[in-house]
Formats: sequence, C-alpha cells, structure tokens
Amino acid sequence: MKRLLLLSLFLFGLTTSLLAEITLKEPKSQNSRSFAIVVDNTTYNKVENEILQYRDAIESVDGLSVFILTVEEENPSVIKNELIKLYEAPAKLEGAVFIGYIPIPMLRGAQHLTSAYKKNEDKYEWYESSVPSDRFYEDFDLQFKLLRQDSTHSQLYYYWLLPESPQQVRKEIYSGRIKAPVVDDSKYKMIAVYLNKVVEAKRNPEVLNDAFVFTGHGYHSESLNSWNDEIITLREQFPNMFEVGGSLKHIHFKMNPNMKEILMMEMSRENLDMAIFHAHGAEETQYLIGYSAAKSIQQNVTEMKRYFRSKLRYYVHHGREIQEVKDYYINQYNVNDTWFEGAFEDSVITADSLFEYNMDIHSKDLALFSPQAEFIMFDECFNGSFHVENYISGKYIFGSGNVISSVANSVNVLQDKWADKSLGLLRYGVSVGNWHRQVNYLENHIIGDPTFHFKIKK
Repeated sequence: MKRLLLLSLFLFGLTTSLLAEITLKEPKSQNSRSFAIVVDNTTYNKVENEILQYRDAIESVDGLSVFILTVEEENPSVIKNELIKLYEAPAKLEGAVFIGYIPIPMLRGAQHLTSAYKKNEDKYEWYESSVPSDRFYEDFDLQFKLLRQDSTHSQLYYYWLLPESPQQVRKEIYSGRIKAPVVDDSKYKMIAVYLNKVVEAKRNPEVLNDAFVFTGHGYHSESLNSWNDEIITLREQFPNMFEVGGSLKHIHFKMNPNMKEILMMEMSRENLDMAIFHAHGAEETQYLIGYSAAKSIQQNVTEMKRYFRSKLRYYVHHGREIQEVKDYYINQYNVNDTWFEGAFEDSVITADSLFEYNMDIHSKDLALFSPQAEFIMFDECFNGSFHVENYISGKYIFGSGNVISSVANSVNVLQDKWADKSLGLLRYGVSVGNWHRQVNYLENHIIGDPTFHFKIKK
C-alpha cells in the first residue's frame, strides 16, 4: 500500500517528503525513463541553481525525467531503497548521480567480485581492506548486512556481503559520483563550476573523432604484441578516427623518456575528445614510465646509485638501521659503501626527488595544464578512490579543462582484460552510464556525469 501511494504521488507531480531524512522533488517533464540526482542538503542549498540547471539540461537533451533526492546524513540502505522504488515506478529509473556528501558503501566479504583486489580482511584495518563501491546502489539483488559506520570517516559505511546473496554483479542501473577532491568549503564552488561545464557540454556536444591511448610501464607485462594488437580493436570500434578529419594516437611509454611532458601536451590539445590510460596508478598518481633501460655503462652506474640511495632512505624512514640496510645491498649486489654516497644530503635528495616526480603525473600537476578530453578512461589502480582527498580522477574532473566524465577504479584492477570493450558505442551517442552498465566489477566507477554522451555524426 505504501508503494502504491508513493507511485500515485509521482503521477500527480507533488513534491513529497519520503522520510524525515530524504526529500523528493519531482521531474518537470514526464518521460518513459527517469534519472535520479541524489544530493546532500548542504550541497543542494549551496548550489541549488546549478543543480536545477543540470536537471533541466538532462530532461531537455537526454529525454529523462529527473527526480532530485535531497538527503540528510543517512546510511546507504535507505538511499538504495528509494532508488528501488523509483526503478519500479512507471518512469523506470535508468541511472543516478551522487553529488557531494553521499554515504560511501565500504564492502567486505566481496573481494571475489573485484577483478584483482585481494587484501586480508582479518589482518588489515577495515578502512584498508574494504572496497569502496557504488555497486551497492546499482545492483538491487546483492544483499548486505550493515556492520557499522566508520568512527573517523563518517561518510563511510561498512557492509558484509551475505552468503545467500547472488555472488555476481548484474546492475539494474548505472551511477556516477560528482564529489570534489577537497574537504573544505571550496568544494561547493568546485561543484557549481563543474555543473555549469556539464550543462554547456550538453548544449554543445562534440563528435568523438580525436583520441589517444597510452600504455605505461609494466602494463600487461610490457608485451609489445598486446600493445600493438589493441589498435586493431580500436580501429574496429572507431573507424572514423582513421579517416580524414579523425585522429587516434597510440602511445607507448618507451617512445620517449619525457613522456610526462608529452602526455600533458597531448591532454591540452584543443580538439581532443577522449583519452585512455593503461598504466599502474595510485590514489594521487598515474605511473607512466618507470626507470628507463640504461644505454651505457655510466648510465647503468648512475641508475644503480639512485636505486641504492632510494632504498636506503626508504628503509631508514621505516625504522631500519643505516648500516643494516647498507650491508644487505652490499652483500646482495657485491658493491661497496661508495654506491650510497649522498643519500642523506639535501641537494642529492632534492635531485632524486625531482627525477622521480617527473616520471609520473600527480594530482598537483593538474594545476599546470588544462585537459581537453571530455571523456577519460583511467585503466589504472586506485585513480578512482573517491573516498579520499585529492584523488586524481577527481582532480581531472574538477580541473580547469573540459573533462566531463571518466571511469576509474577505487582499488587496484586487473591488467589482462579488455578494458575498452564496446567503448565504440560512445561514438553513436550512447551515454557513458549506459555503456558502463556492462562493466560489472566492484571497483570500477564513473567519476563525473554519467549521462554524458557525444554527438552523433550525421
């Protein structure tokens, strides 16, 4: 009876308080499909005008009826129940976006549903050994038991996957996260600016005909056959990029030792539409090239000394004795004490640090260039760790460039898979969210607007 009453309220177009903690604002238009904007009350009050413009753009451009659910601090189960109700309503829910301070499910007992993540849940703290995952919201059949809310990070809720639950992911809806990579009040301004960018992109969509794909060090064991064969699949999915007016660059980390600078320039190209990164990663870092293969005896010596200095500093920082560490490497590699010279001199530490820093792209680097690709795939570990500050995919989304939508992983991810499978659907105007419905790993998430799509070339 309660569900029938809710459905009747939807049909009559009333603004309805579902619970004390969740308020529903009905769509302006009635369509066969719907979308939900889930936002915390504070964020909604700070950026209400931008959220309403975002809603209007989705309704007018994408033909979706958009519900707005404003949420007080509440556990994820309550939000999921409301999404299920919208899914069962006449205007069937196809997706949702979580804006601002929306609870993050931290899933336990479910590592077999990830592509690669395996961390001992008995040995490590819950914060480290749980998987931040919005599959909790998207797959209505998965059954979980609420364990507790994190005492330090109040946005995090730990859940255990029940044995009677289905043991595979099959999403009913897609979702995206619009969560600024900062914790101070500047996040509201960042969200407002980003939503204005999304609205503008919907009004003036681009044709997907210019892209690059990058493969970093250590990826799929640095097999050149694997790297070379990927271009075959991309040519089948994006034939227009191999015609006049199109462009698809295929970049391998061994092509140049200054790959960081090259990629930053590539990302800044005005006509760029899409970028794909296959590489190792961390929460705030995209690992690009690693140590270059030495081409001379002197270069080998230089690289080995840099290696020994870094190891000595690392282990001393973690409580080991200097001589103990030296003795290990001296015995292991048959070197003498001179190979460690300068390890703790300020000038050498600075030089080594700059050398290491310039091999990779870091969150701080997003202040130095303006990425132009509207869509980015981060096929890298931890780049989508949206539960931490300064997560790098969030830096791209909320940066000064044109990035609207991305996919990234909240924990580590398997390399040996077809990461860009069916990605060619995007050139036919399919939204990132609808493409992403077939990606059923716990860790892979849309960061940014999930309704984003490119213009269909006529």
